[in-house]
Amino acid sequence: MPVDSVSLSASASLNGSIYLFGGVSATAEGGLNNRADAYRFDAKQRRWTTLRPLPRAARAMTAVAWDSRYILLAGGYIASQAEAAGKPAEFGFSSGLHLYDTATDQY
Repeated sequence: MPVDSVSLSASASLNGSIYLFGGVSATAEGGLNNRADAYRFDAKQRRWTTLRPLPRAARAMTAVAWDSRYILLAGGYIASQAEAAGKPAEFGFSSGLHLYDTATDQY
């Protein structure tokens, strides 16, 4: 991957490429940082490309390839540790949807 130490990224395979969206990284202070990064790995060329970032940083989303052009991104956890402090356990989960267009690099 083009970045270190990211987990819980959403992933989908489409047209010979692997797409990764969001995820979470540990901070130097021992906290967690949701990510908005997005990448495509071209299996033929064995090369990573940076894509347009997600509209909002998120981890643990679901990604599903749709048709031969789109990737549907659903759910995930969007709250930062500071936002979630003192809130109920379900706070921070998203019911949001994004449709990523692989041809235009747009959500």
